[in-house]
Amino acid sequence: RWFPPRPGKNRKFNAPKYTGEHLDGFGNKMTVHAVANPIRSGHKPAALYDRMPGYGIVTFDKEQRLATFECWPRWEDPASEGAKQFEGWPITIRQKDNLQFPNSARLPTIIAKNATNPIFRIIDESNGETIYTFRIKGKFHAPVIPNKLNSSYTVIVTDAKSSQKAILKGLKAANLNKKRIVWLE
Repeated sequence: RWFPPRPGKNRKFNAPKYTGEHLDGFGNKMTVHAVANPIRSGHKPAALYDRMPGYGIVTFDKEQRLATFECWPRWEDPASEGAKQFEGWPITIRQKDNLQFPNSARLPTIIAKNATNPIFRIIDESNGETIYTFRIKGKFHAPVIPNKLNSSYTVIVTDAKSSQKAILKGLKAANLNKKRIVWLE
């Protein structure tokens, strides 16, 4: 159930007021795309079905790096012709949709010469926190970071097949023309 006291900010056109950008009960920022709020469903027993019981199915397209989230009412069979999900569903997101920071910047492009689809771990050196870990397609990546003044980052590049690593410390937001070439050892 999601009945926020104020309409969400930056909602999609004609989207319900409960969607959009909100703060959760702890003050964390979140974006709501769809909800299965209680309604009169017409199914019996109403005490069960009107609370919108159901289940979710998540489908991953690894090649396209997409995740599709489905939300099905308890009374629907997804394999049946004409089956309908709760209003507003399904939702599909790209993997990189989770790598968006307000006022973002990029670190220098890092080229992993002898690795295939390496894993990049980005660490904020001011507090030791991992910003994100991301497996790329290919050999080069310009990591996206929150644009904090004078912050430095450590990037650990790991080849998933051999577990070889390269560690780059003290990186700062840079002109995209700057490049760092690493050989994993």
